[in-house]
This record gives sequence, structure tokens and C-alpha cells, in this order.
Amino acid sequence: PLRRQRQMCIRDSIGGIEISYPVLKCNTQLKKAMLDPYDINKMPTTLFIDSNGNVVDIVYNSRSFSEWCSIIDRLL
Repeated sequence: PLRRQRQMCIRDSIGGIEISYPVLKCNTQLKKAMLDPYDINKMPTTLFIDSNGNVVDIVYNSRSFSEWCSIIDRLL
């Protein structure tokens, strides 16, 4: 039941946003593996990962649609 409540909370927090990428819920293992090595302490944080598993860019905070397009075009 508690796990289900947490999943519902995550769904509620992203609301009606249609996304096609994973949203990760942070736990101790994820924090040690992904957040600490990249000194991530701001939310939201978007990691762009290439096909080899390398982090190629980190974007902090939200962006407008045109800003996201510009970032993605630069990385492609």
C-alpha cells in the first residue's frame, strides 16, 4: 500500500504532462550512483545520455519548449 501511494504521488506531481521517458524516484542507491558523482542538487535535473551510456550534458531547472529544442539540436 505505501509503495502504491508513493507511485500515485509521483504520477500526481507530473500531472497531465505527456512524456515518453522514464521518471526516476530517488533512493539511496540512485543517489550514490547518479546524483553524487555529478554533484546534482537541483530539481528538476535532466541528464542527456548517449548510446554508450555516457552523460553528455546536464540541464538544471525547467526550460521552455524552444530552449529544449536548442539544447537537443546542439547535442545531436
